[in-house]
Amino acid sequence: MLAFFELFLAIIIVAVRHYLKNKEQYQVKIKRILLKVAATVLALLLTITVLLQELIQQLLNKISNQEKN
Repeated sequence: MLAFFELFLAIIIVAVRHYLKNKEQYQVKIKRILLKVAATVLALLLTITVLLQELIQQLLNKISNQEKN
């Protein structure tokens, strides 16, 4: 069990050292990923807004039709 923990710790240390050496390259990748995530979230919010707008419009039309009758 201790050997696995030491191996896991060594992998983390190597990964961190590699990240620190190539920090700028990884920061560009991270920024791209964050921009894609932000764009996806905004697109989902826009879709939800449009769907809610159509739902509200249908409800208002239903209420309007009921009042006419």
